[in-house]
Amino acid sequence: MNVMNQTKRSFTPLIIGAALVLLGGLILTIRLVDFQIGWEWLQFVLSILLLVWGVSKLLRHYLLDPAVLADRPGKAGLLGGLFWSAVGLVWLLDLLGALPGLEFFGLYWPVVLILFGLGKIADYYRSQGLLQVRAGEIIGVLMLILVGVLCGLVARAQFPLITLPSIDLGGRHVSLEGWFDEKYSWKETESVDAQGVQQIEIANLYGDVIVQGHGSKTVEIELTKAVLASSKEEAEQVSDQVRVTVERSEEGSLRISTNRKEIGQSGSRKTLFKSHFRLSLPEQVPVRVTNQYGDVRVQRLNADCTIRSSYGQVIVDGLVGELDVENQYRQVVVRHLEGPARVSNDRGAVRIEDGVGDLELETAYDSVTVRRQQGSVQVKNRFGRVSLESVTGNAAVEAPGSEVTVSELDGRLAASGSHRGISISHVNQGVELESSNNRISFSQIRGPVVVRSAYADIHASELEAGLQVEAKGTRVSVDDLEGGFEISTSQRPVRVARFGGAGRVQNEYGEIELVADRALEGPLTASTKNAAIRFFLPEGAAAKISAQSPGGKIESMFTREAPGGQALSVFETELGQDGPQVRLLTTYAPIVIARTPE
Repeated sequence: MNVMNQTKRSFTPLIIGAALVLLGGLILTIRLVDFQIGWEWLQFVLSILLLVWGVSKLLRHYLLDPAVLADRPGKAGLLGGLFWSAVGLVWLLDLLGALPGLEFFGLYWPVVLILFGLGKIADYYRSQGLLQVRAGEIIGVLMLILVGVLCGLVARAQFPLITLPSIDLGGRHVSLEGWFDEKYSWKETESVDAQGVQQIEIANLYGDVIVQGHGSKTVEIELTKAVLASSKEEAEQVSDQVRVTVERSEEGSLRISTNRKEIGQSGSRKTLFKSHFRLSLPEQVPVRVTNQYGDVRVQRLNADCTIRSSYGQVIVDGLVGELDVENQYRQVVVRHLEGPARVSNDRGAVRIEDGVGDLELETAYDSVTVRRQQGSVQVKNRFGRVSLESVTGNAAVEAPGSEVTVSELDGRLAASGSHRGISISHVNQGVELESSNNRISFSQIRGPVVVRSAYADIHASELEAGLQVEAKGTRVSVDDLEGGFEISTSQRPVRVARFGGAGRVQNEYGEIELVADRALEGPLTASTKNAAIRFFLPEGAAAKISAQSPGGKIESMFTREAPGGQALSVFETELGQDGPQVRLLTTYAPIVIARTPE
């Protein structure tokens, strides 16, 4: 009998071959005839195909007989089905605008590992141990981990990921950006009458934009054309085609740009040039700058300024007016601003210094820094850092996964954060904080402090107007507290020292230590379960103390053991006259009552 007839026919080579032919033909058509294709439509198709492919592999894995899968394990791989289903679904949701695909996959890819592990457990019981772990699956797990980690790093990285350097070899300028081309540059200048202009717009692509204000009614334009070419003659041909374009609208706006779109087709060598603008313009006219792949610098303007930029840093110095900036992948620096500002940056740092006016700032995966600002500040950040110092107004900070530092704030602070440290000091009008899974530090706060937290570690000192904590799984340590306090937590110890105000501590399965350094000004209650309570009162302080510890023991320097040598579980005493009530309650744990150490 023919061996080929005994082997089951597989259509896999036919399918792969046809797909490669179609893909190669599509790419060749695009390259040869400048074919225009709807790439978003193609992405939708590809994401749906990946999702269908992954789901079909999962269905085959659970619908086929385990004996068939054991003989042909590659026919319906569990890991492959989970991975391609996840990629297709996340890609599709990203295209629909439901979530950021790369960031989402970079953060939640371990879910695929969990599902794969649960699937293998189910396979064991479903097949009675017939399905084994294959070497290919182990390699696939390692590749999944690598892909997931890389997606996370890329999602948080600044782009372009690599800036290609330029070097000199034997006097020859070698730019890796343009392979081995030379770089040539030419300058041209132009003056434009701005009489009656209501707004000036500068639009650029691949190059820097520098804007400076002056007192005249003209716009002085200097354009530097930097061209990469293999010879000066070729570069000069490109430079001769590049020119400044000036457009006026009936509404009174003046638009300054270049004719880049008219020069060459996409991928042509003629597009290997950069256009750098330097403009001097009337300082009283509002300005709008749009730029990509280059820096933007604005100096000495007395008018509103709007900037839309990406892949280049933005520097604003000496602006009197309203500032609106949207940027990506590079830092935004603003100095000596007199006016309100809104700065939205993506994966780029934001730094504001020595300004006057309210600020609204946002970024992700990088830092926000504000120094010496007269006005209120609102900050949103994710997985970065926030630092506020010497701010005269109120501050609002929303920064999950970010390190937060606030000092010398004249107003009130409202903040939320998680997973990284929060340090707050020298705040005049109080703090309200929501946080989890991190370490929180307060010091020298004049106004009241309100904290809502979970699984955190709170350290506070020199609070002048009281403290309120609503938490779970949180350690609380307070030293030098004026005013009353109310603390609710669980499972972690609470310590309040150097206080005299009224207070209440409610804990579960966590110790409580209260060390008063002066006479109590109001009632005090401390309750917990199965954990010790230690209470210290200074010499001469008056108080009515009642303590209960069913199943535990009360030790007090103000009494002796119960008759017969049995330990006390209930204790009451009055120290001095007309002292406030002190209640100490726990179970199956000791209560210690003593004088405050000198």
